[in-house]
Amino acid sequence: MEGLGIILISVIAYCYWKDRKKKNKTRQYPKAEVEFSSRDFDELEDEVSEENEDFDLQDISPEIPENEKPTERQVRYAKDLGIKIPKNVTKNELSDLISNKIDDDPCSSSYLRSTASYFNVQYTRYTGRDTLYGRIHGLLSQPGRERELVTWFAYWVYRRLINYRDTGVEIDDYRILEIADELVNDPRTLKSIRRHDGIDFAGEREFSTRTIAYQEVSERIREKFGIPKPDTTRKPKTAKDPAGCLVSFFLLAVISFLFVSVIVWAGKYVFG
Repeated sequence: MEGLGIILISVIAYCYWKDRKKKNKTRQYPKAEVEFSSRDFDELEDEVSEENEDFDLQDISPEIPENEKPTERQVRYAKDLGIKIPKNVTKNELSDLISNKIDDDPCSSSYLRSTASYFNVQYTRYTGRDTLYGRIHGLLSQPGRERELVTWFAYWVYRRLINYRDTGVEIDDYRILEIADELVNDPRTLKSIRRHDGIDFAGEREFSTRTIAYQEVSERIREKFGIPKPDTTRKPKTAKDPAGCLVSFFLLAVISFLFVSVIVWAGKYVFG
């Protein structure tokens, strides 16, 4: 009987472990999209102080001549960081290499470079991805470049909605420019776009789809490009069978009991 008790305890422990493992395996974790349950994001936008609204954007456009050689101090610092200095590197280029090393900033893509060229934003062959995103967004956020700012944001939203696939649509597509014309004089949309940080567009941060700008632009993008809205209907959860583990336990218990009974009976028959 002691052996039977041990077997029963083992079966119970096995069922408990199996049930816990199943729950952990089927647990769902949401993707990185920010949701605000307490208050709507629009209300949060309106609570930003005027002091933050009137900030001066720093002109981050490179002012150093393109062919200017790096300083000796710059070269020493780059070597201390373990940077392999290319031949005939310029001061601007070495500055970008140093920034990439310090900030762990990957190389910018050809798409991003072409976007920067479209808006006449300066960069070097070594300008990092996050740096260039910030440079584009910072310069376009300055007064007088509102149409370009909305164009930049609309094109980014479009690429996000198509999961960054190559569809042949360029930033100067007439539909993107139409959206810019429709929203260029909308102060709430402009205000919402300017609140973003350039690195938000690099895809490394959680990005809320509930901002005024995203809602206004994405709705127009879907309409003009025929992009369907995602299916938000959730599949009904299948009812769990609470008796599942109990059935397994019962069957194992019966098998164990029969096995022990056979052994006891066989012992009595042979040695009795």
